[in-house]
Amino acid sequence: MILKVPGAIGYALILAAMLLRSYHVIDSVVILGIIALAGLIGIGIAENKSGVRHWVVRYTDYAPLAILGFIYGVQINNDLPSALTAICIIPAGIASAFVAAKLARTKKYRTHRRLEDTLPDPPKEDYKYK
Repeated sequence: MILKVPGAIGYALILAAMLLRSYHVIDSVVILGIIALAGLIGIGIAENKSGVRHWVVRYTDYAPLAILGFIYGVQINNDLPSALTAICIIPAGIASAFVAAKLARTKKYRTHRRLEDTLPDPPKEDYKYK
């Protein structure tokens, strides 16, 4: 999702909310929640624009955000490790987006069939009648 504009904005908003919380710039949970929710809405818009995707491709794309977000939530009272976890979301998100795009191009995880896949096989020559 980070390779699309709304997804990148969503990741940036989520990262901003995490860093603002880590460095105690904003201590209001409501404001941070609104910023993070706006980021999730941006990611949702990007997911909606991408159409139907295989579940493996979708989960590969969201894995770093979910895993590092959980790690951030566990160590939220430690300032430096939580900030490093938040900063790692962007490179991990870019790497997983490339892996998800590569997976989506393979035949096994492709949801929309290509034209070559829908064409019937050419008739085989039958040597019995010659």
